[in-house]
Formats: sequence, C-alpha cells, structure tokens
Amino acid sequence: MEKEKLLNSLRKASTRREIEFIFKENKVLDPAAKLEALKLCQEMESFYTPNYNDLSPEDKYNYEIGIFLQGDWKKNKLYEAMGI
Repeated sequence: MEKEKLLNSLRKASTRREIEFIFKENKVLDPAAKLEALKLCQEMESFYTPNYNDLSPEDKYNYEIGIFLQGDWKKNKLYEAMGI
C-alpha cells in the first residue's frame, strides 16, 4: 500500500524538487530504489544509452529522472486510452 502511495505521488510530480521531496518524505534514499520507482511510474522496462550499464546507480537515476520529467510517458498513456 505504501508503494502505491509513493507511485501516485510521483505521478503527480512535475519538478525534480517535488520528486526529491517525495522520496525523502517516503524515506526512499537509495538511488537504485528511486530508479525502480520512476520506472514503475512509467511502466517501462528501461531506457538505454550506449554505455547505460556502465553508469553508477546515481548516474542512472539522474538520467532516468530527466526522462521522467519530460513527461512523454504521461502522453503515451493518454494516447493509449484514446486508442491512438
């Protein structure tokens, strides 16, 4: 149940500051756990760069948070719901 609360809060966030606050408030401090939560919100397996696997957990988190904040995943969900 706490996980759903976390994910619902993250889905409403639109700035890095809000995301970091949500993680802090929910005591999610590990970059790998943050990364997992962001991916769960987006319902995507993962994003890849040519050297993605060589990145540290902190760098992967920073990379993914940038993609998360772009918000394309929200549009894709809307398009799916509209049958587009």
